[in-house]
Amino acid sequence: ILNRRAPAALQAGKVWWYAKPLNAEAMDEAGQCLVGKHDFSSFRSAQCQSPTPIKELREIRIRRCRGGIGGASAYWRFDFEANAFLHHMIRNLMGSLIQVGQGLRPPEWIAEVLASRSRDMAAPTFAADGLYCSDGRLGNLPIGQKRLERGNGPGISDARQRVGDGP
Repeated sequence: ILNRRAPAALQAGKVWWYAKPLNAEAMDEAGQCLVGKHDFSSFRSAQCQSPTPIKELREIRIRRCRGGIGGASAYWRFDFEANAFLHHMIRNLMGSLIQVGQGLRPPEWIAEVLASRSRDMAAPTFAADGLYCSDGRLGNLPIGQKRLERGNGPGISDARQRVGDGP
């Protein structure tokens, strides 16, 4: 996320831009209630083909990137690590976390959304700009190192996605 007054010129479409300050502490507090094994139906796309909405979100890290004047950067990075993701799960989580960061919702609202198991309770789907899959694993090997064979299944067993400072 590019968080400054001026929009991105050279990175348009590659980062999401927001001009007003975001509250890191509120977003982090909201995000931590999502860590663990939960039913993520509230953050699932209607087109999701996963047989179960239960996923284990192992970690969420929200931080401002380093660099720039005074050591702070205009860029934010959000890292999500899970055993698997539902269709649009990260985009829907991001939409809700950003509403908390903007002060539109309190941090405890995320727990209410999660418990409701209703997509209608969550924020709108976040833009795909700036969303990158940084790692994926099939078994214990990174994707691309294990040949998929018939019957082996196409699923990614461990994955990390990030929204942030680009590839």
